[in-house]
Amino acid sequence: MKEDKTWFEERVELYPASKDAVFALLQEKIKAFRFVENDVDDAEGVCSIWYRSDEIHHFRHVQEGIRSLFQDIMITHPNQTFVGELVRLMIHKKWKIAFAESLTAGYASSLIANIPDASKVLEQSFVVYSEKAKETILGLDPTLMNSEGVVNELVASAMAKGLFERTNAEVCISLTGIAGPSTDAFQTPVGTVWIGIAIEGKVTTKEFHFHGNRNRIRRQAAHTAINETLQMLLEEKL
Repeated sequence: MKEDKTWFEERVELYPASKDAVFALLQEKIKAFRFVENDVDDAEGVCSIWYRSDEIHHFRHVQEGIRSLFQDIMITHPNQTFVGELVRLMIHKKWKIAFAESLTAGYASSLIANIPDASKVLEQSFVVYSEKAKETILGLDPTLMNSEGVVNELVASAMAKGLFERTNAEVCISLTGIAGPSTDAFQTPVGTVWIGIAIEGKVTTKEFHFHGNRNRIRRQAAHTAINETLQMLLEEKL
């Protein structure tokens, strides 16, 4: 009777990363990669590497190589997405998270909702697509939006601050940007996204420039907002 093999396997996710570039690096830098079953794919702006082997030394060599090559863009823990890691961390801290989304229209908060036990951390989510919604729900000054537009640091910051003031969440995330294909009246480049992150009332804003079609830009923005929040919490050890 043939003895069953013992398989060692792992899936890790990288962000940001290109499938083709990642696969080329794996082939070039990790000799053992050709000896393991593998799959490299990307979806929703995240590159996924899956590999398995019944030879532990091949598996370990590939595992160590991936850690070395991609440590700066790899998720915090293997076999967990950074979305899941953020949820785990928020549960540990007994904190709540809330969203105010413009261009992503609820996509970022849905990433949290996809994770088991999301109900323990997800407090509220507002889709504030129009200027009127930003004014009535978050308290933004219409004069600011009329003079500066809605895709800039001031609006992203005001959205995050207004969200924090109106919820019981310790972490509040805002997203505003241009998904395309057309730009706005201020000629803001398509793909420009501002993300605001308020942690216990302290607001940080960051600007990003994404590429691709409308849906890809929206997905990249949502994933980036989650990842940036996770990294801030980990780096500041809040």
